[in-house]
Amino acid sequence: MGNNYLDKVVDQIVRETRIDYSVGIFTPFREFPFQITISDSRFFSSPSPPASFTFHLTEVYSISEWGEITYLWDKYVKTLRDKIEGNDGVINESNGMNNNYLDKVLKQIVRETTIDYRGRGKIFTPFTTFTFPSLYIFYYRSNFTKHCKEVYGLNEQEIEYIWKEYRDIIKDKLPY
Repeated sequence: MGNNYLDKVVDQIVRETRIDYSVGIFTPFREFPFQITISDSRFFSSPSPPASFTFHLTEVYSISEWGEITYLWDKYVKTLRDKIEGNDGVINESNGMNNNYLDKVLKQIVRETTIDYRGRGKIFTPFTTFTFPSLYIFYYRSNFTKHCKEVYGLNEQEIEYIWKEYRDIIKDKLPY
């Protein structure tokens, strides 16, 4: 088969793969979602594709030639690694993102955060779907991280910068 078809196949498999930065990677290779953690280097360093990947290619795309399967596996792993490391076309700080954009993101998240100063001071944030007492806001870092990755396409370093600034701004706004 030509590489054009194989490239379309790998693009489709990548589209069917869900990356949840707080949980892991869910692939379409199995009947049940296959979850791995993003830091699991065994997934990315495996020299040969797992049997579930090979089976998926054979059953769904009628691809059974080993050379084509390894080509697809290598391209799939590289594409996922690039997405996870922020090299999928999204401009990020390591690729020249300026602090002006980060400051705009910070201001937006602060604007979307509301503190109810009556009573116990409930807080409403754009990164949670519920309200909670304001003194618990700093326990929701994973929600904040997920929100920044999904909504703004930020990498870990950018999120760390914004989290520290956000935390300081919100601390200053709290009534205690």
